[in-house]
Amino acid sequence: MKLLVGLGNPWPQYVHTRHNIGFILIDQLRERWRLDPFIENKKFYGWITQWVIEWQKVILLKPTTYMNRSGQSIASVASYYDIIPENIFVIHDEIDFPTAKIALKKGGSHAGHNGLKDTIEKLGTKDFWRLRIGIDRPITKEMITDYVLGSFTPNQKDEIRQQRDAIYEFCLAFIREE
Repeated sequence: MKLLVGLGNPWPQYVHTRHNIGFILIDQLRERWRLDPFIENKKFYGWITQWVIEWQKVILLKPTTYMNRSGQSIASVASYYDIIPENIFVIHDEIDFPTAKIALKKGGSHAGHNGLKDTIEKLGTKDFWRLRIGIDRPITKEMITDYVLGSFTPNQKDEIRQQRDAIYEFCLAFIREE
């Protein structure tokens, strides 16, 4: 069994923000794969939908907690379904990458990302997969909160749109990997 997670904040004011790139992309994957809509599951602190591909059960998850409490949702799903960390794939924003740069990484530090920090803490390990999506960095450190909670520019949206096929392929490769 595999768990694909998109990190974000579930409230309407955050829908199109840079920090919600995980939600944006997991929604696009659900649509592309023509899966059932996400259903809120209070036990898992998130919205989930499920899928079986090539005999592999896959759960897509969007935590309904604040970003900095994402680990609560991820750990509850992983614990309930007995999903090992190596079978967890988290899609999240990466402020240290230029817009739309993508990179797959297993393990490592949270690099200041509070959603990852909580996930590492709640899972008790760093050994899960992350698909890092570049959102760029503001000019000064003081601008970070407003920047990540701000909307993408039209150019940034286009750059990310051009990466959708590559993101899709990373996700399928993860699902198919035994």
